[in-house]
Amino acid sequence: MSIAKAVVSRPVLWLVVFALVAITGIFLLSNIAIEMYPEIEMPFLVIVTTYPGADPETVEKSVTTVLEAAVANTSGIQEMTSMSRAQASIIRLMFDFGTDMDAKINRVRENIDRVTNALPDNVASPMIMQFRPEDQPIIRIAVRGASSDQSSGAAVGGFTQNDLRAIAKNQLEDQFKQIEGVASVAVEGGQDPIVRVALSQNRLEAYGITINEISRTLSAQNMELGAGFIEDGLVEYSIKTSGEYSNLAEIANTVVLQSNGADIRLQDIGEISFDFEDERSAVYVNGEPGVYISIIKQSGANTVRVAEQVYRRFEFPSLTLP
Repeated sequence: MSIAKAVVSRPVLWLVVFALVAITGIFLLSNIAIEMYPEIEMPFLVIVTTYPGADPETVEKSVTTVLEAAVANTSGIQEMTSMSRAQASIIRLMFDFGTDMDAKINRVRENIDRVTNALPDNVASPMIMQFRPEDQPIIRIAVRGASSDQSSGAAVGGFTQNDLRAIAKNQLEDQFKQIEGVASVAVEGGQDPIVRVALSQNRLEAYGITINEISRTLSAQNMELGAGFIEDGLVEYSIKTSGEYSNLAEIANTVVLQSNGADIRLQDIGEISFDFEDERSAVYVNGEPGVYISIIKQSGANTVRVAEQVYRRFEFPSLTLP
């Protein structure tokens, strides 16, 4: 019996078969991940090392040169470039396509560990990062006020760029992180709040104390430590020492030196105030100071589905903006 006769003799059966095939196809099609970039392993490594307070020349001499000499022993490097700028060293390594990058990352890390002790004390641990196209943001959300004053960066509605950053980090960042398929959320623009201590050079010289000594004193007194346990029958209570600063008055009253039996407090040699980090980069939205929120999806997640869930998040009642 030919296929045509079999279909004609059992029309209902074949109709059901074709319907099942169509439904299966639609289901599989709806679950296919849509990507802008193919999943490829790029043979590039980037080593980023921060050196707070250092100028580019110091970074080049004390960090970049040391790390370059260490990683140069890694086999398979086709090209190595470096850039030293204020407070940061960036080294880029390029290998051949098809190289086992996991093995190269381990080898580079081993070479860096051998020279870690040769780096200055306040240099952060070098970070080794691999470039992947899928690690690029799939969505960038602009956050801005209705309008702003170009000279001061203050929004007419009362929002400065720092206010917008606080709104983005406190109200939006956690909402987007909860979305299935989102790997990370980055906020760009504005500065985070800090406690600024402005020391008097004349008073430092008069008391014979250095900035490093003051920094160590503040760090030693601003910490929370475990203090063991107390047992009460079958119940065990954990104890901790609460030593973190909670307000400016506690910081100002910190004893940094004892001279001739008198306590020299931080407020005696400087001024303490709430402030914001120094501005080292600027973000503008349509020519006005603003903030960007970058959404990076997890590897293998459906780009379109993640983007749709991000858009739907703005409809949630819990997402209330000023």
